[in-house]
Amino acid sequence: MEFFIFGSTVGPKNVNKALSEMSGYAPIPLLSHLGFHYCKWEYNTAEMLIERNRNFTEFGFPVDVLWSDIEYSESKQYFVFNQSVWPQSQINILNNEIEQQGRRMVLIEDCHISYNDSYPVYNNGLLENENSQAAPNLTNIFVR
Repeated sequence: MEFFIFGSTVGPKNVNKALSEMSGYAPIPLLSHLGFHYCKWEYNTAEMLIERNRNFTEFGFPVDVLWSDIEYSESKQYFVFNQSVWPQSQINILNNEIEQQGRRMVLIEDCHISYNDSYPVYNNGLLENENSQAAPNLTNIFVR
């Protein structure tokens, strides 16, 4: 473990500058990260978010990013949409309308992957673990 101690008799600005020069400067956040976000945990559908997006536009409510919690997923299997409430046709409409308004969409993903042999993400992770000889810095793709 390495420790660094910074001190200055001329003020905290110099300490902050020295620390930044050693560790790197903080990146500027994306413009969309500084705007207005609609984020609420609730059971939702693509149709509901299409309606909300239209309402934000119609009523002039400032919003830059729409978030959807894990309810979009099929049995909490991330990257797989629940087709009964998020059919591909409505996802396409939602994507087009959000893009036309200059907004963004974020789907929340947690760091756990469902242990399910029929889940493609799990199966791909197993394959990556088997092929870890090809990538020596990769020993286990799963968070445990």
